[in-house]
Amino acid sequence: DALGDIASVSGAAVAVISADGQQLCTLTLAGGLPQGDVACELLQELVPSLATAGELQLAAAGAGSFSLSSPKTAGIAVVSADGNAAARTSWFNDASAVSPAAATAVSDGSPATSLLALASSGLDGSSIAVQLLDAASGDTAETATVAVPAAAHPVSGPAPRVVAAWLDASKRKGVAAAGGSALQGCRLLLLWSDDQLTLVSDGEVAWTREEALAAGSSNLFIDLPAARRTTASAADAAGSSPAASAASAGLLGLLRDKAKLKRWVRLQVLSVMVQFKLSNPQEHEEFLQLRQAVSDNNLPFRDTSGFRKLIVLLTDSGKVFGLHSGDGRILWTSSTPAAAAGSSSSKQYLRVWKRFHDLTHAPQLAVLSAGGEAGSSSLLVLNGHTGEVLQEQQLPYAIEKVVPQHQPVHDGAADQFTFLLVEPTLPSRALPKVHLLPNSATTQ
Repeated sequence: DALGDIASVSGAAVAVISADGQQLCTLTLAGGLPQGDVACELLQELVPSLATAGELQLAAAGAGSFSLSSPKTAGIAVVSADGNAAARTSWFNDASAVSPAAATAVSDGSPATSLLALASSGLDGSSIAVQLLDAASGDTAETATVAVPAAAHPVSGPAPRVVAAWLDASKRKGVAAAGGSALQGCRLLLLWSDDQLTLVSDGEVAWTREEALAAGSSNLFIDLPAARRTTASAADAAGSSPAASAASAGLLGLLRDKAKLKRWVRLQVLSVMVQFKLSNPQEHEEFLQLRQAVSDNNLPFRDTSGFRKLIVLLTDSGKVFGLHSGDGRILWTSSTPAAAAGSSSSKQYLRVWKRFHDLTHAPQLAVLSAGGEAGSSSLLVLNGHTGEVLQEQQLPYAIEKVVPQHQPVHDGAADQFTFLLVEPTLPSRALPKVHLLPNSATTQ
């Protein structure tokens, strides 16, 4: 049978998926030259779970091993080429990512060995299961469960999953580390379906980065939540101004909190030293950090002048972020189903859905995911202040264009924004279909 274009090279072996997607063919190399004939095996016999999955993915795992998977089904197969036959196959039902092989350190004169790391995340994303394999034999060297710390901000939507892994075992002595912590001597870099990066070092999460922020597709600036001014309200009732009340509350807060008072005094001292150029570089840096910490520019509430804003960013991965305009910190995140699945290839739109007249109500935002030419689309309505998913609706048609209407519909307590959703033009009809969203008696 003809060979396909899905191929990979690992060590001294080459693996290719046949053109019909039914066979895995391997060939051994020596000095860059083929040795013997190409050996092919039916996937139905080799890996039955992937035989009919489609969209097969083949990657080098090192030391003559390959990983075989499909986004259509869970699990990963690790195939070790033996001569000219794919003789050893291990199936890992729960794994969602496998790393290339990584060499361990030389221990007591013994040569370095190669390890593979298989990773999968829990349903809620709070843990990562890691399995280390000997790349040469396919034997399991270690299994461990790594706890993922909770985010410092509210998180909504389905949990992401691990989709790629890279292992560094250069500090691990031997295949199976004796004693010590889990995954001793290993560092594992994990990529999630929502474009997060997590580094696991010696069995613990060292850090997590939101790389999705590097690829934003749409953004909105909305008002932050209103502050709960109970003290100010009481002062207004007594006839004093909000500004005087806030100043009074701030002074009382300093006097009651010794730590805040010490920090404030230290800030004043450093301010004088910096102003008269009496500070060293460390004191100048401390002054900048203290000034940033006590500044009200970064409070998570709206200010009277309206300068502080909440930036809502929709990324290419399908993840939505609520960012503070003062320092850019993350206030909340919300994942769309496409971000959790890692399949955000369709175009997405971020729009204001509903705006309330009462300032205590959060605006509602709409995330529209346009399906392909033959696929369905979806609508996700979020709370603009917390990212909470308020509504999720499947739309049984594809979207080529979203046309916002200029005038929102006033329904008494809020303004409902409306949109025209234009389907792609098909050869069977001259004009595309147009849908009203939301489609109700009030908006028609």
